[in-house]
Amino acid sequence: MIVDLFLRTYPKDYPWLPYLWRSIAKRVTGYREIVIVVPEGVELPSILVAVPYRIERETNLFPNDYYGQQISKLRAHQFTDADTIAYIDSD
Repeated sequence: MIVDLFLRTYPKDYPWLPYLWRSIAKRVTGYREIVIVVPEGVELPSILVAVPYRIERETNLFPNDYYGQQISKLRAHQFTDADTIAYIDSD
């Protein structure tokens, strides 16, 4: 069984991401990669921890990105072919 971790993030989450990467690297096993989804046109800061990841761009944009995050999570199966998707968040 292939397990991917799914993170839909945006700039207000970025200060918390280093803590998330360290926690995953230290405590989480058994997954293939982290699928990191960010809105099209938004830059993601450098990932400084050696965790397997892949960055995808969300092209369905909404004026209120709270809704955009929810839509991305509902579409997680379109970003990965994993058998199981575990949703994670930076905070």
